[in-house]
Amino acid sequence: MANLPEEVFKSLLEKKNLYIRPGLSDGGYVLSLKVNNDIKKGERLQILTVSESDLFGEASELIGILAHELAHVFAGHIGSSREIEREADEIASSWGFNAEIKDSRGI
Repeated sequence: MANLPEEVFKSLLEKKNLYIRPGLSDGGYVLSLKVNNDIKKGERLQILTVSESDLFGEASELIGILAHELAHVFAGHIGSSREIEREADEIASSWGFNAEIKDSRGI
């Protein structure tokens, strides 16, 4: 992820409530939770989850999944739709991860 544009990297570093963890389902996803404890009002806890099989799979696919999921965080997406998923792919591709996005999609 060292290839992220500097302004994107800094923006993601400023997100104090972002956690990355392994999960069981294929691919990746971001849970965006509104909680009342220890987080300022209006802030969300975001948990980026990547399947264990992807963590130990092809590096290019893992990078594509991470870039896509970080694009959701960067864009402030909540929920999922075809449009949101397409936008996350476009954002990650604009960061220079086009080949990795295609690999993660099996294209």
